[in-house]
Amino acid sequence: MRVELLYLYVGENNTPIKNIDICFSHNYAIKYKDKTLYIDKAKEYKNKDFYGKYVKKCSLIVGKNGSGKTTLLNFLGLMSKNLNKYYNLKDKEKRKNIKASEIKFNYNDLGCWFALYTINEEFYIEGYNFQRLFGQKNLNNLRISLNFSLFINYDFEKKILSPTNFAQRSIIPLVDFYYYKRLPNSNNTEFEFHENYAISNIDNERDTTLRLFRKEITNANISNIYNLFKNYSKLLFEKDFGKKAKIIIENKKHDLFSTEIFDKNLNILFNEETKKKLNYYNNDKYCKSKDKFITSLYYGLALGLWEAYGEKISIKNIQSKNFISRYDPNINIERKIALYYQEEIQNKIDKNFHDYVKDIDEFTKYLNDVDETYFIHGEKIEISLTQHNISIQKVLDYFYSRPEENALSQILNIKYKNLSNGEHEYIEVFGSLIKMLSDIKSDNDCKDRVLIFDEPDRTFHPEWTSKYISNLIKILNNFGEKKDIYFQVIISTHSPFMVSDVLKEDIYKIEIKNESRKIVNSEYGFASNYYDIMKDTFFLTSSVGHFAQGKIQSIIIQIEEAKAISDLIESKKNIEVVGDEYLRKILIHKYHHKLELLNEHEKNMQTKEQIEEQILIKEKELRDLKELLEKNE
Repeated sequence: MRVELLYLYVGENNTPIKNIDICFSHNYAIKYKDKTLYIDKAKEYKNKDFYGKYVKKCSLIVGKNGSGKTTLLNFLGLMSKNLNKYYNLKDKEKRKNIKASEIKFNYNDLGCWFALYTINEEFYIEGYNFQRLFGQKNLNNLRISLNFSLFINYDFEKKILSPTNFAQRSIIPLVDFYYYKRLPNSNNTEFEFHENYAISNIDNERDTTLRLFRKEITNANISNIYNLFKNYSKLLFEKDFGKKAKIIIENKKHDLFSTEIFDKNLNILFNEETKKKLNYYNNDKYCKSKDKFITSLYYGLALGLWEAYGEKISIKNIQSKNFISRYDPNINIERKIALYYQEEIQNKIDKNFHDYVKDIDEFTKYLNDVDETYFIHGEKIEISLTQHNISIQKVLDYFYSRPEENALSQILNIKYKNLSNGEHEYIEVFGSLIKMLSDIKSDNDCKDRVLIFDEPDRTFHPEWTSKYISNLIKILNNFGEKKDIYFQVIISTHSPFMVSDVLKEDIYKIEIKNESRKIVNSEYGFASNYYDIMKDTFFLTSSVGHFAQGKIQSIIIQIEEAKAISDLIESKKNIEVVGDEYLRKILIHKYHHKLELLNEHEKNMQTKEQIEEQILIKEKELRDLKELLEKNE
């Protein structure tokens, strides 16, 4: 089954983004106007497979900060319930003291939008408020719900759209939209829902329609990142990227086993006979750091349970002389103490208390397969990020596969070491992508996925931004070839560095004029010069004044036209006073790039001058020798 997103229209709603549309298709020319959908077949597209066999299309939505890029992507990527706040057009002040259930709406009081697709060459449409969009409210004697999903026939000559069937889950395939939002906790801050929020009474109908599945591309964990370096390091990173970076697994309480604290806890908890048997107290018993690390997990759990429930559970049995003799001397005593506390809690306080000991037991099975060299003094595990080990991968996978309530997350901390913030941001984005790809099932009937990325390069160094699309396409084509999966990609950005990697016809610029927005064609595209793109005021006016625009443009021209290193002195001074961090990074990047070119040029010139000087010397020596020979004759 094949699926393609063709067109998006956003009508009236509670955001500045309204009455705006994007045609993503190269096979159709599509436009919505006055409740009519106009579709015309286009000429055969010449640049098919431009982004590779498995990336059908890569679209770029470009706009200044605040232009509405994220809002546009929200209509495509968010679930219906998270879009509800966009639709209610009634004045909130007029209904301040009215119960939500008493408010009546008609269709013109609610916003509207729709997206058009082809599913196996059949048109499919989904969105909100079909009656306002197309004037029709029923299909086969059933009312079309506000959140609608329909298959349609289209008459190309008469320009008439005719719904044929409601989309049922048995018909709609698992066509996953994957949506990546860079802003942390964006759903919590942007979309607030309350029980008394006034929604349409029409919305309370039984919903007979279903939209395509939406899934959030969630942040990558360290296990995903470790796997990323194993499978994609050659595609993504330069040779020395992250070479010194480490993954550290350590106990959250760093001072838990200091002599002072340890002795204090022992004196409270155990009698002398028990203390002698304790693995951690009898340190010279250890031959291996691994054993010490594993024992620390049980000891940390035992101490944590005692600290949390000590007043409610008895420790008399542990303090008795018979406690140790109950157990096989070869069995880990710390585990038995933790198990005793857990059983006391389950028997006397909470019968459903989580089995924390089992969490550590399972984790220990994976730790036992890890080589001793990874364990540092029994206190932590230190792992090279770039040198993959299958046993370490299993340890990390198990840690992150556990439910939220588990012993490991409360006892252990996993973090990076020797990794800059910039490097972390970069691998985080691609780690999230790899995590998403691992979720895709290749046995699904549908061969297509739609990926939406909201400013993934927001915090990138300009050089990494310039490599983002190239690396993204490499990964998707690599995965697609293995799994026979095809991708349609939509990315929002305000960076000029992505523009030159995308075809001009796949770039959609949001232009703001008199507070209204519209999509305009891009003047730049694939292989365009960065300097030309940057000089376009479109990339500057979002955050700086008119004088600053002119100054920044002059800096770009100075850098571009510099013939010698001395010509860059003034440019460097001007760059240093640019307040916008993002612009400053871009200008610094361009400055250093030009500086390298000039250094190489001057080096070559010096070499040329030296060669010419040597030639003159040799020519003079040759003339002198010739004259000497003539005299001798």
